[in-house]
Amino acid sequence: MGMLRSLRAEYPAGRPGGVMTREHWYGGNHLLILATALILLISAGATAAAVAMSSEPIRVTLNDRPVVLRHSHTIAAALSAATVTVRDGRLLSARFHRVLDEHAAPVQVLVNGRPARLNTTLRNGDRVEGRPGPDFVEPLVHRVLGGNGWGPGLPDIERAVWRPGIPAGAGDVLVGERSHEIVSEVPGAVPASPDTGKVVELTFDDGPDPRWTPQILAVLASEGVRATFSDVGLSVNRHPDLVRQELAMGETVCNHTLHHNEHLDTAPLPVIEAEIDSGADAIRAATGQDPTCYRPPAGRWSPDVVAAAHARGERVLGYTVDPSDYLKPPPQEILARILASVHPGSVVILHDGGGDRSHTVAMLRSLIDALKAQDYHFTTMGDESPTTSGAQTPNLSPAPLTFPLGMLPIV
Repeated sequence: MGMLRSLRAEYPAGRPGGVMTREHWYGGNHLLILATALILLISAGATAAAVAMSSEPIRVTLNDRPVVLRHSHTIAAALSAATVTVRDGRLLSARFHRVLDEHAAPVQVLVNGRPARLNTTLRNGDRVEGRPGPDFVEPLVHRVLGGNGWGPGLPDIERAVWRPGIPAGAGDVLVGERSHEIVSEVPGAVPASPDTGKVVELTFDDGPDPRWTPQILAVLASEGVRATFSDVGLSVNRHPDLVRQELAMGETVCNHTLHHNEHLDTAPLPVIEAEIDSGADAIRAATGQDPTCYRPPAGRWSPDVVAAAHARGERVLGYTVDPSDYLKPPPQEILARILASVHPGSVVILHDGGGDRSHTVAMLRSLIDALKAQDYHFTTMGDESPTTSGAQTPNLSPAPLTFPLGMLPIV
């Protein structure tokens, strides 16, 4: 700045009268340029010196191993230089130890015995300790079962007709707070068991559809047979009257997701829960009742799918006999495929929605008559005792989760 003031004094901006000579003009600008260049050089030199100082190698220890840091001096750089990988601790589900949260407990880092962050700048001689975050099992909470639901031993996917059993008349179980996985059984419960009698379950997927569902209901009513309808949430929202009619005629209404998502087996848990919960919510909004069962679209499932359905109080329905009626083979071909494969306890999958189901409707009465002629009885997933009473299994509605028992570390 002193140099600039000297230059201004020697080369004033103008002479009396406001006129500057050419000599003053060129001489002043020349020196100003030189002065500016000199200042820039000094500044660049200072910056280079600072960079050189910051990139001076330092030596630290990481988990008692010597590490030299040549450029960046942060803890993250030390971990990278030592090829040490530490991860956040995970939150695991109570029963199956599924990962619920990859970042439940942060990485633990100490510098000279004091907590630090990954971006903390290190000094020469610092002692660094890097530890992975601890894995934890989710807290356990009590769920009260007031004599409803199903007994222990029921398979995750019911591909045949099962008697769902009876849980204890009163008592509670321990479940994962977030996953709802049951980790203890209710004393005195009656176990579930497969039905070995001559019983068959007819199921209809992808409805309700105003073209085909009423025709199927009419055939069932005239034959004195009940069935299970796996309804898609969007169709339920469009035709709630048909869902109410299904229930009024004694059919069982099953949750088939909101959008008929066929890829939930590979979807993340939040997507699975949203599809299943939204499908159940649609049925509840139409009927005032929660569905007691869930059928995975395209039969695709995963442990997360089963856990999400069970958390909603829904048994998971599979199938034994699939005649591929959705491909619209001739009615007699659909009938022949079923009769060739059916056996006691079979669950037959058919469709009342998702396309032209006229061939399914056309063969339905012949199918029922043929099965009756073989002494088969008909059931639905809502039957507690399919071959005798026809009573409905009460719904397991998740009770309020209370009494947290604390985190259980993995050791």
